[in-house]
Amino acid sequence: MVDEILEGNLNSFDSLPPELKTLLTDMKALDPPHTIDPIMTITNFKEGMKKVPEEKSSSLSGRNYSIYKAIMLPDNYFTGKVIELINKGVTHGFVLKRWRNLLQVMLCKKTGNYNIALDKLRVIQLIEADLNMYFRLVWGKRLVHHAHKLGFIIPEQFGSVPGC
Repeated sequence: MVDEILEGNLNSFDSLPPELKTLLTDMKALDPPHTIDPIMTITNFKEGMKKVPEEKSSSLSGRNYSIYKAIMLPDNYFTGKVIELINKGVTHGFVLKRWRNLLQVMLCKKTGNYNIALDKLRVIQLIEADLNMYFRLVWGKRLVHHAHKLGFIIPEQFGSVPGC
C-alpha cells in the first residue's frame, strides 16, 4: 500500500473520498529522489571548526571545540579518526553514547530580565561539538542550499538561507 502511494499508483483507492485521494496523490515520491552527500570530509570539518569560537558552549562530555581545534594537526591523523567515526555512524546508522545526551537551556531574551514567562525565554540545545559540526554541515549547509535550489523553501523561511 505504501509503495503504491509513493509510486503515485492510486487505482486501488478509487472508493476513497476525493479529498483523501488528493492528499494521497500529493504524497507521491519525487522522481528521482533528491539526495545530498551525507559524508563529512577532513576539509569540511576543518573549515567548520575555523568558524566556531573556542568559547562556544558545547559537549556535556567535556569534548569542547578547543579540543577539536587542538587535534587539527597538519598530518590530519586525529582529525581523520574523528571524521571516520562520524561517517561510520552516519552510513551504518549507529549513534555514539555521548551523542544521546544533550542539555536544554532556557535563556532570558533580554539581559537582566529575570521574568520567567515562557515567551520571554529562548531555548537552546547543547550537543556534542563533533555532532553539532556534522549537523551544521549537512543540515545547515547542504540540505538548506539543496532545498533552496529546488524551490522547496518559501520566502517566509529565507532566514536560514545565506544571501536571502
